[in-house]
Amino acid sequence: MILGDRVDKIKAEVKDRSKYKGITIHMKVDDVIDKDGDLLEIKYTTTFDYTQDSALMEISGTIVAKEDSKEKKRLLKEWKNKKQLPLDYLEKLLNVINFVDSAHGTIVARILNIRPPIKAMKLTLKK
Repeated sequence: MILGDRVDKIKAEVKDRSKYKGITIHMKVDDVIDKDGDLLEIKYTTTFDYTQDSALMEISGTIVAKEDSKEKKRLLKEWKNKKQLPLDYLEKLLNVINFVDSAHGTIVARILNIRPPIKAMKLTLKK
């Protein structure tokens, strides 16, 4: 269960607003950290790449999750062995990250006078 989130770093740069055609979004889980008790910290980075090199925004953050011991063990094992999370868990996680970073990214985009990085659809994963 996701308990909360925090933004650890935001990097944004505008190069040429006139070249804007759209946004490509890339989300990456950087690390999964075992915390005391039933807590996990999931570090991630989302990159909003505005097409034709017009702008770039990168948000790095942490998702705090509370999981029972069986689920926590499963997630940590998958991360240790494959550097990825199980697809069922990853799908939920990416939807949280998408929501959080679209909100934070919209504020940054407003400051920089570029289009907000909003992708409102629900994400699903397939093998």
